[in-house]
Amino acid sequence: MFLSTHALAGIIISQHFTNVPVALGLGVLSHYILDMIPHGDERLGAWVKEKFIRRFALTFLTDLGFLALFVYTVHVTGDWPLPNVALAAIVGAVLPDLIWAVYDAYRVLLIKHFPRATKIIQDVTRLESFFNHHERLHRWFHAYIEKRLTFKVGLAVQVILAGGLLYLSVHP
Repeated sequence: MFLSTHALAGIIISQHFTNVPVALGLGVLSHYILDMIPHGDERLGAWVKEKFIRRFALTFLTDLGFLALFVYTVHVTGDWPLPNVALAAIVGAVLPDLIWAVYDAYRVLLIKHFPRATKIIQDVTRLESFFNHHERLHRWFHAYIEKRLTFKVGLAVQVILAGGLLYLSVHP
């Protein structure tokens, strides 16, 4: 699911809670719940990796643009939450995907190019174990409803979902 959709769920959470740790935790929880909805972008990562620089920039800037639009819309028309609570909820809502992206970079860059460093990092931090557990958990939520969607149908699902979340954010 696109980060902007997850972030929008975080904004909604922050409109109803004033406690930063609660907003952060509920943001993370919302991420996993939203990922249970089939959303058709499972192959997007492989598509981006084919021409990484151009496609990553395209997807990232598009996502960032939608997030900016959502934040602006909520700010202008809705009930804007406390900034620190909103930030905590948004960070929590996108954190699982950010962890996954860091793990991808870790595997591709560090393990591939510096295998000895990987052993040292694992011995000192148990980082590999954390990443493996997180990836299994994240994949479990993604596969909870075993329905594969095409990218176009998944995009439509995400647009409808984002529209509904945007509506809820401006009508808390």
